[in-house]
Amino acid sequence: MERTVSAPAGSDGSAMIGSHGMAYRDDRDALEYRVRELESENRLLREQLAAERSARRAVVAARDAARAKRVRGACAFCGGTLLPVAMFAGHDVANPLPLGISTLRFGDPKGGFTHFAPVRAFACTSCGFLHPFIDMDPGDLPMEVRASEEDPQPDDEEEA
Repeated sequence: MERTVSAPAGSDGSAMIGSHGMAYRDDRDALEYRVRELESENRLLREQLAAERSARRAVVAARDAARAKRVRGACAFCGGTLLPVAMFAGHDVANPLPLGISTLRFGDPKGGFTHFAPVRAFACTSCGFLHPFIDMDPGDLPMEVRASEEDPQPDDEEEA
């Protein structure tokens, strides 16, 4: 019959569990060491994940830029060059209203107005056809539109 005897606490504050056991402090140190290893590994994995995500974003941005260049590069009817133009509503030249469309999600049970997408356009330099499109990029929401000082003001003579 084997008997374990507890030893008194040592000068380092550790107490023996038994004659065949491990010191409590050594066990705690081993756990703390393992936690530090896991935290280090976690930090490394987070850095790798961030690098992979940024690389993916760069690939997607390059693909989208190439697609946009292909799609918006030429007129669909005559093959002419497209230039960006502004589309506004209203009769007041000093305070034009930017055009926008609600991109309501029809499956949303709450319904309502969920996102505002501005209407953009390109005009063909050859045939003059307008190519409007909805800009769904959330980072490109319309800002306040103000007329510049150089805008021509209608003369009273031209209206009469």
